[in-house]
Amino acid sequence: MSYLYIVCFSIVLVFSVSPVDAQESISALKEDVFDLMKDNSSRSNKKKVRKFFRILNSKNLPSNTNSIVKFLLIDFNERKLGFHNYYLSFFDFLIECDDKKEYQLLNSVLNYFDSNLNTLSNIELKHFLARLNNFVKFNMLIDKENFTWSAFGSYSFMISSDQRPVFNFDKVQVSLANKFDTVVFFNLTGQYELLKNSLEVEYAESDFYSEDVSVDFLFNNFSIDLNKNFFQIKNATIRSQGVVSVICNGVFKNKLTSSNNYPVFNSNSESISFKIFDNIDVVSGFELRGENIFLNRNGNPIHLLIKDDNNNYKVTSKHFQISNNSLSSSDSRFVISNQLDSIYHPVVKFSYNDFSQKILIDRISGQRGLNPIRNSFHGLNMFADRLEIDLVYDNCLLFHYAPGTDIEVLFESDNYFDKSRYNDFFSFDVNVFGLLFGFLSEINDSVEEIDYSQIYFVKDFCDFNNLDFSTAISYLINFEIFGFLDYNRFDKNFKIKPWALNFIDAVDAQYDYDVLKIEALAGIGDTIAEIDLLLNTMDVFRVNKINITDRFDFDIYPMSNKISFFDNKSFSMDGNIYIGDFAFSGKDVRFNYDDFAFQFNKNSIFSFIDPSGEELSSSLIHFDYGFLFIDSVTNKSGLAMLNDFPRFQTYSHSFLSYNNDPVQFLIDPISINYLSDMSLDNLAFSGSLHIDGDSIEANGVLKFNKAHNLETVIMCDSIDIYKNKITLEQGSLSLNQDGLFASGNFTSNDLYFYSNSIELLSGQLIGNVRNIMNGPKLDSVPFKAKLAGLHYTPYDNNFLIKSNNSTINLYQDYNFKGDLYFDGNDLNGGGSLNTNLYKIESSHIFFTHDNIMSADAVFTVVSNDKKGLLLFKSSGASVEYSLDNKSILINKSVENFSLPHLSYFIDFESVLFDLKKYEINFLNYDPFSSGRLYTSKYGKTPFEYHALNATYSLGDNKLCVSDGIQLDIKRYWLQPSDNQFCVLDNGDFSVFENASLIKKRFLRKDKLISDKDVFLTNKLKADFIND
Repeated sequence: MSYLYIVCFSIVLVFSVSPVDAQESISALKEDVFDLMKDNSSRSNKKKVRKFFRILNSKNLPSNTNSIVKFLLIDFNERKLGFHNYYLSFFDFLIECDDKKEYQLLNSVLNYFDSNLNTLSNIELKHFLARLNNFVKFNMLIDKENFTWSAFGSYSFMISSDQRPVFNFDKVQVSLANKFDTVVFFNLTGQYELLKNSLEVEYAESDFYSEDVSVDFLFNNFSIDLNKNFFQIKNATIRSQGVVSVICNGVFKNKLTSSNNYPVFNSNSESISFKIFDNIDVVSGFELRGENIFLNRNGNPIHLLIKDDNNNYKVTSKHFQISNNSLSSSDSRFVISNQLDSIYHPVVKFSYNDFSQKILIDRISGQRGLNPIRNSFHGLNMFADRLEIDLVYDNCLLFHYAPGTDIEVLFESDNYFDKSRYNDFFSFDVNVFGLLFGFLSEINDSVEEIDYSQIYFVKDFCDFNNLDFSTAISYLINFEIFGFLDYNRFDKNFKIKPWALNFIDAVDAQYDYDVLKIEALAGIGDTIAEIDLLLNTMDVFRVNKINITDRFDFDIYPMSNKISFFDNKSFSMDGNIYIGDFAFSGKDVRFNYDDFAFQFNKNSIFSFIDPSGEELSSSLIHFDYGFLFIDSVTNKSGLAMLNDFPRFQTYSHSFLSYNNDPVQFLIDPISINYLSDMSLDNLAFSGSLHIDGDSIEANGVLKFNKAHNLETVIMCDSIDIYKNKITLEQGSLSLNQDGLFASGNFTSNDLYFYSNSIELLSGQLIGNVRNIMNGPKLDSVPFKAKLAGLHYTPYDNNFLIKSNNSTINLYQDYNFKGDLYFDGNDLNGGGSLNTNLYKIESSHIFFTHDNIMSADAVFTVVSNDKKGLLLFKSSGASVEYSLDNKSILINKSVENFSLPHLSYFIDFESVLFDLKKYEINFLNYDPFSSGRLYTSKYGKTPFEYHALNATYSLGDNKLCVSDGIQLDIKRYWLQPSDNQFCVLDNGDFSVFENASLIKKRFLRKDKLISDKDVFLTNKLKADFIND
């Protein structure tokens, strides 16, 4: 209806109704309304009605608006419409418009009623009024029990071209919500069809956020049925940033749900180019399902390439999923490759986490899961279950699931052959090899000229052999498992591998296959191998068995159960190798597959099994750079039995030791064939004896004794040893597991001696000797002994001689028992030095050409007449013996000198023993200081007296004292005549003749008594003889 028509119609109404008639008509309408309310009255309803009529009677509404309202109510009355669904709904609308001053909206709606009321059915009118009210009052498009549609923003009411009531939306926000979920459109431009209860949208936007992506959706020209809590938009565009960067068109779906599987977006194209994680280019279809993203190409393969340093990680699958920053596929083909080699498996679970920069590869169950992981870097098939690749550290860890007792993990050569493994091929009803090679012969000029890079299609293989597809695939998969071909299930083609032809020759023993196999043990969570993807090396851990040949018994025991592959089937290890009666040990031992030999480096050891077969003998040969050739390079299979392998070869000298105690027997280069069958009785090693790195011109041949130890005896007339420090004459050198021993006469500047077996060690000789005497260097301190123990270090010119149970003659006059030690300059000793008269016992005695000195010594003198009778003793003293003066000076330390036979202790600072006079003089350094003498002959406690001088004559066993003497006896002080006296030979005092006594009187002056002959009793009482 045009605006002009509406205005004219309003004028007609205004001028055709008088004010009185209008008032009467309102009153009549009011009565009709209240009649309808009789059975449906409520306080709120009555309130609304009264408010409605107040508005109608007010001057707020223009007269034309008022008239249209009246005619609308008259129509309601004529239609006999219900109060709640019609009247009350209309009243609510008008009141809401009045409250909000939305008079333009009110007029627009009333104008629609004025021109279209007759076209509306009662049902349409009911829904129209309800939806109109819900939207105007509550911004709700529809409110159902389980969901609500609402809209917020700029809108206007209008009549469509087909005369339908609509709200026109301009960039509003529309939401679909319940208590679990909310779906929102932004900037929506379109129309809300009140009668259809639908949205007719020209343009809208939406968004979605997850941990992986931030997504914007753009929509054009679509409809939404507001009676439903789900919808689909065919004309949608997605803009994704984050894990996936993509812009494409497709179909959008969404619904209210508590799951995380919505919204859904499916691209229209299956060949969209986009990026994943900013570094992976993809050509695929794109599907978003809530927090998950799926890549697919309608059954066609998707190829992904992850580039990292020099390695490419290629993954092919029909389906990929992206979730939680991870890209994964439950069924894919995986290849790690660089310019040279690859690690490959045809059917795996794949997962790549961009945050941790790790790739996980898991072998899956099923027939194709039986394929090993094929490692062409090291020429191995690896039966591990999982690869964990760290792109940050460029390494790959291998794991095994180890169910139950199945803890063995195999690493086999890609040329490994064991005929028993291929029984499955011979169980087919048809000759599958004939099918394959017949097809290859048809395609190629001949089987021998196959191009291994050529691709063959499964369809051609089927057609040629008249096979259905499933049968052909079952044959090809069996060929693939055993390494004959590489089957690409995505492209339905395959490539032939050289092993297919070599296998046929191996069955007929016409091909030199491998038997290389390593078995590792994997517990739960154990890493069984680690591959360095930069260096192309692989460490295998927990190695239990290594098999290189089946031709002979051959045991390899790597230290720490670890080996390291560095090239094609070539590895290094620290460890031991046993073949026959031989054992080899070393660090960084390298097995070179091309040479089929072990290379030993510096400080390696060649040893021998003892007769028990359980332990090594004591003989060890130390060598640098040797080779253990396992077999001929053309006989790795061990099929040829007639050759001289295994063989051990060194190209330089080695040396012998016993239990790592080197003896410096330099062995000529070694070459031993037939190691597995060689008897030690038939083996000998030539060489020469060296001592401390110098050859002593003693050549010999080492042979094995019954204990499988090497030994030799070398006879010699005269040889110089220890860098010419010692000459051995008329002797022999005996080398065995006990060491290197020599017999004969030995001469040096230090010593002369003979030995029938003295051990020669590095820089020293140790053993028992005979007729030992000083050399020219020690002529000033001559000594000799018939039997002694000797420890001689000729480079330092020092030696230790032990007298043991014999004696050493010193200075031709003295017998010594103990140890003599020469330090290169001085001769020292520890022990007992004896003469017929005296003895010196000390741990340190120093000998020179004219003196013997000792510290902390025990010096004793015994009687010549009565053997064993001890006359003099000094302990802890220092002794200086002047050989020229024939005198001995003894300095006391703590203990007093003693004359045991006389029962005397004498406290002087020193004594001088005059050997010529056979007399001992007691001295103090201060001649005016008296010494103290103690005799135990009188009373329970020693009797003490003082004297300035004391002399002990050994000849007549007499002790004489003089000067400064005063004996403190009972009641008297006694002073001998001339202030001197001598004790008897039994230690008693003699009669003091003409002695003077002083009587002790405490209250009176002492009394002097002179010229008395006095005898002292054992209680020190004075008896006067001449009274």
